[in-house]
Amino acid sequence: MWTRSWSGLCTAMCASMLMGCAPFAPPSTAPRLDPNLAQPCPVLPYPSDGTGEGMLRWGVAVASTYNDCRARHRAVVDAWPKPAP
Repeated sequence: MWTRSWSGLCTAMCASMLMGCAPFAPPSTAPRLDPNLAQPCPVLPYPSDGTGEGMLRWGVAVASTYNDCRARHRAVVDAWPKPAP
């Protein structure tokens, strides 16, 4: 009986000491981002046909889609706080 009480008391004391030393989480410093920056990149289109004109139009569409997605991701990277050196 005595050892059981002693064991419980020691466990309770250790737990309370560890909880007292736990640091509080600081408030979040993450920047607020525009909702459109959280959208995934769209699926790239496939070429409509194998002609030169079709391939040229497809290449322009893919480049435009890629540039839009790249700009969104760059905005997220630029908005994130930089670590201090």
